[in-house]
Amino acid sequence: MSRIGADHLDVSSTAGSFDLAGHVAGVTGQQAAIVAQEVDVAVTDLELALTGQVHQLAEELRRRVSEHAATLAATDWEGASKQQALAVEQALGADVEQLLTEATALVEAFGTAVRDQATTYRLGVEGEFRTAMQVADEHYLALSASSRRYLAELQAADQTIRFGG
Repeated sequence: MSRIGADHLDVSSTAGSFDLAGHVAGVTGQQAAIVAQEVDVAVTDLELALTGQVHQLAEELRRRVSEHAATLAATDWEGASKQQALAVEQALGADVEQLLTEATALVEAFGTAVRDQATTYRLGVEGEFRTAMQVADEHYLALSASSRRYLAELQAADQTIRFGG
């Protein structure tokens, strides 16, 4: 039993809590880095999925425009109205190509922007956040060591008091 007002068990428990808090901070930094890597993979998967969808849509639209143009060209229809219809079909084909080019560029720009954000996040987690967690770990370990020194000094003081020193 303590003789100078401090409960040795409480001080020892506090030191253990500091150890645990430091460990948790270190693990949190490591887990955040893993999650950041997973975000990079997910962003790449998203970009590939979006790009694949745009390319699939583009191929389908190109196929349909080509089929319509071939059907129109193969008709028995003659004259200026057929030439106008073919011109409209060509204009539609050009519009479809322009739309697909713009859609592809937008998907690529979106992918680049998201990838850049994910990279910034990952670098922040791997750099600043992880460093902060390591510093927190070091500080908690220092608090734990201080608590243990305090406990040792309390125990020494109690021994001195007990033996009349």
